[in-house]
Amino acid sequence: MDIKILISKIKDSPVFIHTMAGVLLGFFVLHPITMVVYWLDINHTKVTLQSISEALCGGITHAFHPDMLLMSLIFIIIGGVAGLGPGIYFRRIGKQERKILAQQGQLNESLAKLGKLNQSLEEKVAELKRLNNDKDIFFSIIAHDIRNPFNGFLGLTQILADELSDLTSEEIQMIARSMQDSATNLAGLLDNLLKWARMQQGLIPFDPETIELRSFMEESLKAELEHAKNKGLKSTFNIPNDLTAFADSNMLQFVLRNLISNAVKFTRNGGEINISAMANGDNCVEFSIKDSGIGMNSTMVDHLFRIDSQINRKGTEGEPSSGLGLTLCKEFVEKLGGKIWVESEVGKGSVFYFTIPHFN
Repeated sequence: MDIKILISKIKDSPVFIHTMAGVLLGFFVLHPITMVVYWLDINHTKVTLQSISEALCGGITHAFHPDMLLMSLIFIIIGGVAGLGPGIYFRRIGKQERKILAQQGQLNESLAKLGKLNQSLEEKVAELKRLNNDKDIFFSIIAHDIRNPFNGFLGLTQILADELSDLTSEEIQMIARSMQDSATNLAGLLDNLLKWARMQQGLIPFDPETIELRSFMEESLKAELEHAKNKGLKSTFNIPNDLTAFADSNMLQFVLRNLISNAVKFTRNGGEINISAMANGDNCVEFSIKDSGIGMNSTMVDHLFRIDSQINRKGTEGEPSSGLGLTLCKEFVEKLGGKIWVESEVGKGSVFYFTIPHFN
């Protein structure tokens, strides 16, 4: 029962006893049948008669002997207050004692407020620690994952600058392709890093809409599927024509592209990739990206989606990978209202699953 309704009913009843609310922050209620005094704590938003007696001092049950009922009620009505402790009793108090009790009540209220402020402060400190940790991770990624490929790119430019006249056209073409690959990978890493930084600051737009999944995925994943074909992989789609989802199209596109790109990256020539989606009955659409690739051990799986433990693992043809994309996938999926997980076995491949809402 709601507290306001209960108090209103009690006030209209002849058995309502109003004590010093400023001190006790509540009311004593005399049950008309059992003659049991219950304590009603006004700080509780939901109460029942069974729980009222447990709201203070471990419970107030039979508060006085039945023979003292009339005298106790008289004392309360003319200004008495309940004594609190193992032996509950009623007595009349003087003005000075009223003042002391009122001060005690104010002190208790101040202590309660101080406790709430302390809890809020602890939460702010934890948030600052998290932000500081994110900053350290950000600079760690810049120092390691970006510096290394950038140094490789600089090395190739140095070869061209110093030895161009001695290089054959085939060697120049090979270096140019390596430079292009390095630049492409570096640009992708920078893009992911900036997305992650913007995500932490809440700066990435979020505009969910109803999406027809099959046509959306066929259009969005052309580049990834072409890459799979060029690597000699077989790709299959298992998505109903009428299946829809409610999501931000840019975030969903990023997640799908990243997961399929990883499946291609870690699957050898002649392998297979299966992309499927289905409604699961809980207002969710469940996606799965399955590959027959090299798989992962349990330790790698446990650290897969964590920004503080990036996995730098090369693909089957030496393709670079920082693991930052999967961290973003997790944050985007959770932003969309879903979850992401993976099942994998070394040498047999991996299956990445994630869910997003089916309807708004």
